[in-house]
Amino acid sequence: MLASSLWYKYRASPTWTWVVWDNVIASLRQSQSSAIHPQAQITLALRYATFLSHIDQHCATGIDHQAFNWFLGAGFNELLALDAEAWKVVNILFLHLAVSGAVKITTLLQGVVYPIWRSCSTVARVEEFASYSVLLEASNSLCDLLMIRET
Repeated sequence: MLASSLWYKYRASPTWTWVVWDNVIASLRQSQSSAIHPQAQITLALRYATFLSHIDQHCATGIDHQAFNWFLGAGFNELLALDAEAWKVVNILFLHLAVSGAVKITTLLQGVVYPIWRSCSTVARVEEFASYSVLLEASNSLCDLLMIRET
């Protein structure tokens, strides 16, 4: 119902899906996901994923393009601010959106995984790498989730 009411109210705005996407990720970043039981984290991620899937269905062009623009723009800084627990929730969200077809796997690779790898590859000192370890671990985990496995 929320997706329908947002679409009805803001459908004339060309960036309404970008704004919704931005607010969902900001909400996940600000939530205290470290205090949530792992099963509750999964439930939270799936609720947001279901909501974004409904948003995708209301948008004629889908949310993939808006998500990709978000990743390449202001979104990258939002991703940098996520802690390890928030990344667990976000990775489940991204996986669900990829499986449902709302966001392409290539969008997640080109918008999340590859930029984080590039950013981590420029770290020159060991002291700096410690702050990037959460990002690298999260992007590696996302990449692992998105790749097709034989087993």
